[in-house]
Amino acid sequence: MEHSPGTSFEKERGVHAIQVRDDLALATCTTPDKWLLLLKALADNGIPVFHLKLHDSSITFIVRSEYVDRVLAVSDAVPAVTVIEPNVAFVSVVAGAMRDLSGIIARIFDALVGAGVQILQTGDAHDAVHCLIREESVATAVSALQHEFELAAGGVA
Repeated sequence: MEHSPGTSFEKERGVHAIQVRDDLALATCTTPDKWLLLLKALADNGIPVFHLKLHDSSITFIVRSEYVDRVLAVSDAVPAVTVIEPNVAFVSVVAGAMRDLSGIIARIFDALVGAGVQILQTGDAHDAVHCLIREESVATAVSALQHEFELAAGGVA
């Protein structure tokens, strides 16, 4: 069996990219008895949510900005008290073998906090650590992370 040139089956070592997903909004629902109704209504109305987090007295989730008005309309119909924080972005630090990198989260936090970037929420995946920040801080965050992980400016996807 032939493989095309440049094909590699080995994971890249260390941090190899910073990814940005912007044009997002953070929704917070503080009506505990309505959480399931709200989520079902959002699904029934074809509104995709992600990064759902359950807190003691609220749930939060992310939607693309284009869905904000629809989220608020559904929330009013449920009714569930929902607050939207627009203009947020995910900045993700990507490494093929993320779980093998000791101290990675501390380095990410040190770089962002040192640059004055407020981290609203975090999340992780098998190959990335995600930080939800305000869009106005994206350039600062990317620069700080590129510097911390010695990535060229092209290390942004």
